[in-house]
Formats: sequence, structure tokens, C-alpha cells
Amino acid sequence: MNESMLRAAFEPARTLEPTAAELARALRPRRRRRWPVFLGVAAAIAVTGTAATAVEPFRGALESLLSSDAGRPAPDAPDWLREKGTRVLAENDGAKLFVRREGDIVHVSLDSSFGQSGPVEDWAKQLGDRRLIVLGPSAPRANDTQRPLFGLTARGITRVELTYARGSSTFTSSATGGFALIVDLRRALGELIGYDAAGAVIERKDMRPVDLRICREVRGCPPGKLAPERDG
Repeated sequence: MNESMLRAAFEPARTLEPTAAELARALRPRRRRRWPVFLGVAAAIAVTGTAATAVEPFRGALESLLSSDAGRPAPDAPDWLREKGTRVLAENDGAKLFVRREGDIVHVSLDSSFGQSGPVEDWAKQLGDRRLIVLGPSAPRANDTQRPLFGLTARGITRVELTYARGSSTFTSSATGGFALIVDLRRALGELIGYDAAGAVIERKDMRPVDLRICREVRGCPPGKLAPERDG
């Protein structure tokens, strides 16, 4: 096969060879793409050299919305958002809800099972929208028939009740800033209700879809003796 025939055979492949300009672009160091940082309330600030100066006015505006004083939560927020140090926010039969502040960060711990942290203003905003917040349960106790359930309350709620589909309710003796309830896992849940000092209902939450049981011997919790009692 002569040279002209070889050139004709391999001509289609030559069109795939990169040009000098394409090689230069491929070898050029790539710039890292800088993604914008979203700061809630649909506000977005690009990560540039001037981003830090843009954050301060935004933070100041947010604090003024949430606070009566700069850096303090709204008047209806519980006292623990203002106080610093570790304290027991709620306790019931040995189950404890711990709160600790480090500067603008608040740490919440459910016994020793679970914890979450966030800025003061985020907690205050959450409580501003909802008066009664369920944080979650800690580990079961008493042969898996009881389980502590913890939550937060806005200022004004002094007592929390958990009703069941059958039988008497579970109450907290007090709920200033938070609550700890010992849930009877043998009964289906009803409502979580927050009251003020006069006994008026401040907020209700439907707890019927919530199932706090842990069935260790089987996969999931099938119907039968492991299921909590329900009406009907």
C-alpha cells in the first residue's frame, strides 16, 4: 500500500486530532468555580473578597427582626436563649433535656442519645414560627414500654399534655422553655397540647402518625401484640 492510499485510509481519524489551541486550553490550569452561599430568607451572597462586609448588614437586619435588643431573641422566646452555660431545661423521671450556649451557638442534648446545635437566631426563628416543637425521643426504657420524648416551648407555654387514643394523658409538671414526657409505648398517641398558666390551649400537634416503638425481635413493628392499642 503506497503513501497516498495510507493517507486516504486514515484521513477521517486525523479530524479527531486536537489543534494547538485546544491543547493549550487543556493544559492551562483551571480556575476553581466559586459557588454562592445562600443565607436563608432567599438571600444569596457570592463568595468573593467583599462577602464578609455584606454579611454584617444582613446579620444585623436579621437580629433586628428577631430581637427586641441587638443579639437577643424575641420577647416570647424562652429564657434559655438568653442565658449562657449548661443547664437542665426539662426533666422527668431521670430523663433530662440539656442546653448549653457557647457565644451565639446553642447546643441541645436529649439525655445522652442525641444532640443538635445551631445559632441563637435560628432557634429563635424556629420558635417564632411554632410555639411547640418536638425534638425527638431518647433511648427506650422499662422493657421497651416507655420512652422519653423531648421538645421546646415558646414563652407563655407552662404545661404540656400528651394524649393517647385510649386512657389517661401524660403531663409535664412544668414546661418553661422545654418539656420532657415519658411516653407509654403500649398506647397509640393522640395530641400534644401546650397550655398557658391560665389553662388556655396555645398550640396543638397531631401525634397520631408518630410511632416511637422499637421492636428488637422483629423487623419493624407488625400488627398484633406489639402494636399499641387503638380505638375500634
